[in-house]
Amino acid sequence: MSIKDKIDIKDFLGKRFGKLVILKEVEKTYCGKIPARNILCKCDCGNETTTSFTSVRNGASKSCGCSMAEFVSKSKIKHGLCLNKNGNKTSIYTTWLKMKHRCLNSNNKDFQHYGGRGITVCERWLTSVENFYKDMGDKPDKNYSIERIDVNENYCPENCKWILKKLQNRNQRTSKYIEYNNKQLLLSEWCKELNLNYSMLRHRVNDLKMDFEDAIKYPQGKKLSKHFKH
Repeated sequence: MSIKDKIDIKDFLGKRFGKLVILKEVEKTYCGKIPARNILCKCDCGNETTTSFTSVRNGASKSCGCSMAEFVSKSKIKHGLCLNKNGNKTSIYTTWLKMKHRCLNSNNKDFQHYGGRGITVCERWLTSVENFYKDMGDKPDKNYSIERIDVNENYCPENCKWILKKLQNRNQRTSKYIEYNNKQLLLSEWCKELNLNYSMLRHRVNDLKMDFEDAIKYPQGKKLSKHFKH
């Protein structure tokens, strides 16, 4: 059982988060293997809405969607969340489109690392940029990008957060795909595949800059110095 599942939503009944007051827990949905705990809330505008417990707790969902109308009005955005007053795509809409293209468009340059590996977009977000915005909220600023917490799971409220692009780029450098035996996997996935110690292999590949084949051929307990010669 995960830490999230251990949280008793009964302790949050009647509590306010933005314009929402939590009424009860409702049926879970799943994003791959990740269970999304959902709740029914009463909004200050009078509407009831079902949304992700995580998105309410972290402040991404603050209303039933009525605040979105205020956001659109104040920002002078046309066509919902898609185009701004100049007719250009909004940042939220662009992020949503790129996320879907990585998972669904086999011609996308990054498809092999997303859709090609079975990564997809949850049903709640797939056809609704409004739901995506409701769950993720605004980007803190233009220097942020969407990040999956578990790189082997799908895009969904329970598995996504905003992260600084420079941190994401650093994460991607240390989580690059490695090709071996005509197969591409992350370093952590190769460790599971070959039953190897992750810290040991990461040190050899990232710190000692060893070729992957060299890194896995030496015994796990053998210490290799920074002066290792290929």
